[in-house]
Amino acid sequence: MKLDLPAVLKASQAISAEILLDPLLKTLLRTTMEAAAADRGLLFLWRERQPVLAAEGRVEDGEVHASLAGSQPLSACDAPASILSHVQQSRAAVVLDDASAAHAFSADEHLGRNAPKSLACLPILQGDKLSGLLYLENQGLAQAFTPERVAALELLATQGAIALENAQLYAELKLENWQAEADLLEREAHLRRLVDSNIIGIFFWDFSGDIMDANDAFLQITGYTRDDLEEGRIDWAAMTPPEYVAADERAVHELRQGGTASQYEKEYLTKDGGRVPVLVGSALLEGSRETGIAFVLDLTERKRADAELRARQAADSANKAKSRFLANMSHELRTPLNAILGYAQLLLNDEGRDERTAAGLDTIRQSGESLLTLINDILDVAAIEAGKMALQAEPVDLSALLRAVTDMVRIKAEQKGLLLTLHAATGLAPIVHVDDRRLRQVLLNLLSNAVKFTETGEVQLNVHPLAPAGATARLRFEVKDTGIGIGPEQLEAIFEPFVQAPDVQRRFGGTGLGLSISRQLLGLMGSDIHVDSRLGEGSCFRFDLELPVATDASRVARPAPRRIVTGYAGPRRRMLVVDDNVANRMPLVDLLEPLGFEVACADNGQKGMELAQTLLPDLILMDVVMPVMDGLTATRQLRAMPQTRGIPIVFISASATPEDQRNGLEVGANAFLPKPLDLHRLLAEIGSLLGLTWLPDGGAASDPAIELQPSWVTPPAEELEVLYQLAKTGNMRRIGEHAQHLASLGEEYRGFAETLLQLAGRFESRAILALVTQCLEKATAR
Repeated sequence: MKLDLPAVLKASQAISAEILLDPLLKTLLRTTMEAAAADRGLLFLWRERQPVLAAEGRVEDGEVHASLAGSQPLSACDAPASILSHVQQSRAAVVLDDASAAHAFSADEHLGRNAPKSLACLPILQGDKLSGLLYLENQGLAQAFTPERVAALELLATQGAIALENAQLYAELKLENWQAEADLLEREAHLRRLVDSNIIGIFFWDFSGDIMDANDAFLQITGYTRDDLEEGRIDWAAMTPPEYVAADERAVHELRQGGTASQYEKEYLTKDGGRVPVLVGSALLEGSRETGIAFVLDLTERKRADAELRARQAADSANKAKSRFLANMSHELRTPLNAILGYAQLLLNDEGRDERTAAGLDTIRQSGESLLTLINDILDVAAIEAGKMALQAEPVDLSALLRAVTDMVRIKAEQKGLLLTLHAATGLAPIVHVDDRRLRQVLLNLLSNAVKFTETGEVQLNVHPLAPAGATARLRFEVKDTGIGIGPEQLEAIFEPFVQAPDVQRRFGGTGLGLSISRQLLGLMGSDIHVDSRLGEGSCFRFDLELPVATDASRVARPAPRRIVTGYAGPRRRMLVVDDNVANRMPLVDLLEPLGFEVACADNGQKGMELAQTLLPDLILMDVVMPVMDGLTATRQLRAMPQTRGIPIVFISASATPEDQRNGLEVGANAFLPKPLDLHRLLAEIGSLLGLTWLPDGGAASDPAIELQPSWVTPPAEELEVLYQLAKTGNMRRIGEHAQHLASLGEEYRGFAETLLQLAGRFESRAILALVTQCLEKATAR
């Protein structure tokens, strides 16, 4: 609700028009109650350093009635003494939107006895001088005193303070019976100063265009001086731009007809040639047909606020349009990526491929994942800018996270001959509460950049505490490299989205999003990235986090084991795949049918719903965006029918925002998986929802070369995960290099590493995959 400036101006005029104290008290209370829609009001005046009740008002038959109270002391009034005392001392307004809720004044006896829904109490100030207190209640409506109404009350209270002082001065003058002309002149001068201190411009005019007198506020609005006024150089008609002449003529007509003119907006030409927007109201002076008074309210700030609001609304609209565009583009890009990465995962598990084919498939997979990372980065930027990014903190094994992040970039570092080291100080809190995914994202961005921009030397990830751990742990994370370094002129620009130095862009590629996203994610965590760098010597990126320490290690999420499966135990299960794109349906069919599932397909939600009623499948894989009927509608209807209500439904969608996931789960989906699909995660969901016991690859499990030896020490799960990915691609050279890396970690891993080297030398990729899978299951079981 906007501030009703005409109403405020009218109320201000009514208050200013009263010069006698008693009528003024009733007018001031009545106008403020009307402006704030209050149904009870009290007006206190400051007398001998104590507040006394001067007037009280109530609403009767829809009208506000104000009456004088005879200067009752505060102790005899039915009012919240604690609130009045607080406003008196602080000189600041108190507004309770819901007086029944718990607040600092809940113990006040008046509030317990009368139980108003909402209330407001404001000081009446003339400069630094407290003239009185205004107390208003609404018995039937919470949040009655909106910010706009409070703003109007503050304006009226300011005008009231001036009017009260005027009235009190007038009363004193009357009581003193105009004792001396000198006193009168002095008081007139004081009254003049009070008028000049009014926040509303006031001037006296005649119909010829002359301005006979004006207060300082009017002169300030128009840019003229008092000398200009006294020398007759101000003409209100000449100050009016041509486009507002007609509005002035209508006002003159109203004045001649009825003595007053309705308020209207216009502009004045200022002395320096500029323009100022104003709201003008005027009236003829009593007994005169040619002269009058005008009140002028400067609208500059309101116009500026309106312009800023329009700009914000336009920016919000643009952001929404951008979000819709990015969501649509993400959907369109994820759809073909789903087929590319889906078949790459399927073919990498095919035992008949040679190493060259495996390397080609791995290149396809890595390229697809790079494109997926770019899509996710762009969506992250849009979500952060729109304020829709939310952190999901959970208990995290900090050491495991650091090892996993380091190992994820280790292969790229080893390919470039770089030494990649992790230095985690002793005494780190083992389990902390943090958004695992987002902290990984930040560290991966920094480590990946360090490896990318370093040709020789070393990349380090250092983590150490800044203080002994208690309920929280203050940690510093540093990523150091011996790379190309950054010039001082680029140190701030590198954090801007899509920004890279031109020569860096040509030599190393990339989008320039990683550092921007990392800084904004850390901002959500209450931190920031700092960088020290010198050209040709390297860089050090660092940030500090204060993380709550967790004590329950059992709540830490562990990665699910990745196993090679050829089927499942028990009767054959029936699956229904609902997707309008055949390129998305076929990878699912090619994954599920060899495992023993009976698979039926539908290309829209309507057909999927009909098939579900006919086939009664054990599980439905459902796309969201489809023609004829979308997945949300189909799921909602399936959940409404008794025969299909209990069928598990997994949403598989290229529309993968948090809102999309929330909408899917709200209509009844059991799980939501984004495209491109992680086939291992899909099988894990299917197994969990159907309670399946997966059958391992019998051929690989029977190979005596992959039996776990009792003397072996199983490497950490993070190292095994790297080996698992390498084994899937069939890259024997990298497997051999990683086996040597394991042997260098400790003598206890040598037996396992030597077996890996032997299997890699014989190109036994399935045996390696089975061996690593067994070790992963063993490591996870721990």
